[in-house]
Amino acid sequence: MSWSRCAALQEAMPALLWLLDALPDDSPFLKLDPPQRRLRTLDALTRVLRASQGQPLVLIFEDLHWMDTETQALLDSLIESLPTARLLLLVNYRPEYHHGWGSKTYYTQLRLDPLPPASAHTLLQALLGDNPSLGPLTQLLIARTQGNPFFLEESIRTLVETQGLVGARGAYRLAQALPSIQVPATVQAVLAARIDRLPLEEKQLVQTAAVIGTEVPLPLLQAIAEGPADALYRYGQCLLRFSVGNLHLRQGDLPQAISILETGLGFCQRGNLRRLFCDLAARLGAAYALAGRVTEALPLLEQAVAQADALQQLYLQAMYVAWLSEALLLAGRREKAQHQAARALELARTHQEQGNEAWVWRLLGEMAAHGEPPEVRQAEASYQQALARTEELGMGPLQAHCHRGLGTLYATTGQRESACMALATAIELYHAMDMTFWLPETEAVLAQVEGR
Repeated sequence: MSWSRCAALQEAMPALLWLLDALPDDSPFLKLDPPQRRLRTLDALTRVLRASQGQPLVLIFEDLHWMDTETQALLDSLIESLPTARLLLLVNYRPEYHHGWGSKTYYTQLRLDPLPPASAHTLLQALLGDNPSLGPLTQLLIARTQGNPFFLEESIRTLVETQGLVGARGAYRLAQALPSIQVPATVQAVLAARIDRLPLEEKQLVQTAAVIGTEVPLPLLQAIAEGPADALYRYGQCLLRFSVGNLHLRQGDLPQAISILETGLGFCQRGNLRRLFCDLAARLGAAYALAGRVTEALPLLEQAVAQADALQQLYLQAMYVAWLSEALLLAGRREKAQHQAARALELARTHQEQGNEAWVWRLLGEMAAHGEPPEVRQAEASYQQALARTEELGMGPLQAHCHRGLGTLYATTGQRESACMALATAIELYHAMDMTFWLPETEAVLAQVEGR
């Protein structure tokens, strides 16, 4: 890379690090007005593109469904310049993300679907081999990963690293009884566990490098190392704890979720990472609320919502407000909870976040079901509204919660057959996703309906 290109990258560093929320507190860039920051960020992108004109360039933007407004503006500007650039832009996103590029002649969409069971079985046979002891494990992996090929491969790699499997590729055998083997519940759990097994220095290096990117030019790495390396390390720590803590929260493992999210929030506060603070504070508040610690949940959730508003952090804003609404409901402040739920629904619709809208419909179903008296028709309609979206978007955890809500509602209204069917479905889903926190209550309601 020539010196001129290195210089261009160094001049672009403040704006690019700002997008990562990794600038030191005293950076002059932070003193610019928002319009100036946006112009400087777009200029930084132009510099990077010009520095790469000597060869074709591939840019990858991942997880657009989590993107903030500044990064979205940068991406929109980049897409408009694609016809005249030697550039291949690759993006990925979940179904709830919407964009306006479908009509552009230089846009191509590739839908990534999970493998059907037969194909997943063929892949596993090639990876594992034909040992008869592997049959039950194969079925478990197909059910757990739902046909995600990356998840399948990573699950096998984890089982090998943890001595659950021994042998070589294509010729493995079980080294332990299947019930004693810990099969990862999610891709995040696989990656987090692997990082956690690294020596401390290597773990810190991986976490910091992951924030920078998969390939980092030496001048760019030197520029970062001379400046905000500590901030990047804190950012990496926050990201790791955000991912793992969110996993435990979704599964209902509240002690683990709370411990991990509290540590991550501390890193955010010490590093003044305001955008990640919103994510961690909202999830920690949701975990506190589920654990019955509502007095601790409310201030955190209120702060997360207020800070997201101030930063114009629009992605997931509807989810933060929904969690605040749920905490208010648990605190007995029903009128304020209804107000926040209505706001969450409006935000989700405005930003076209179908997944978050589904979460709000489930919450509205809970509110109606637990009213005095219960609003049965409204509750059922809200649950069904949420359920329709979860099935369309493949949102397993929320789908289980909706079936549990419907089953409990049917039980209270004497609809025995419908209650049994919905509760049994919820229990099956909770078991499949290791969401054990909600199992005892759901099983108890089912047992009561069945007269056991």
